[in-house]
Amino acid sequence: MLRMLLYSNEIQLEGLVYSASQHHYSGDPALGLAAKRWPDPNGVFHIDEAVNRYEQAYSNLRVHDKNFPTPEYLRSIIRWGNVKTVGTCSAPPDRTSSRGSSSTTSLARSTSRRGVDRTRLPRALKSIQDEYQGTPQWDAIHAKVSEKAIITSWGQQDTTFRDYIRPNWPELEGREVSTSIWGYGASRSAHPEHQVYLSPSGHARTCPMLVRSGSRTVCGATASRWLRASTPRTTSA
Repeated sequence: MLRMLLYSNEIQLEGLVYSASQHHYSGDPALGLAAKRWPDPNGVFHIDEAVNRYEQAYSNLRVHDKNFPTPEYLRSIIRWGNVKTVGTCSAPPDRTSSRGSSSTTSLARSTSRRGVDRTRLPRALKSIQDEYQGTPQWDAIHAKVSEKAIITSWGQQDTTFRDYIRPNWPELEGREVSTSIWGYGASRSAHPEHQVYLSPSGHARTCPMLVRSGSRTVCGATASRWLRASTPRTTSA
């Protein structure tokens, strides 16, 4: 999340949504479902924590690019989706659509092409389908959403893409960005002496979002690219 915010000068962020996945959920006592890897409800959750860290470096980031959004704007677009159970296609019985899926529904209906995270999209698409399927507008709405929405994902967080999105929205574009050279595997793609800059201790050492290169200071959004570009790699046949 923090690394994504360091690219926020290059993309247009319109929603930061909490949701459940197979790796973490808050649970639902009414369903007898215990929480899994869910933080203390009285603590600071990871999106808010990332924005707080971003705020510490915001004045310095703005020196490099005036397009970085303000921390206030980022906080204004934080939403809560389904966090109780795995899979976001079916809304819990105590509510209809969450604020998170409602925001995603609005983006999917917009007139410009938008990238949408896979874990938030199924419930939004289901809301559109429930509202329009069987009406004269359905074919046009289905075609519009399929053309405009782009799913960008890092692996499978649950089975809703396979079980709901692909069968019902086959033309919708999906971009799987999981790879071993960035994200969780970024530190392994750099030379050993540079791996510290892509580690928790390295982030703290670089105050906390900058990498210094001789006389240059590069913001975190370009640090991993600079490290790869400036590090010769050898391959064997």
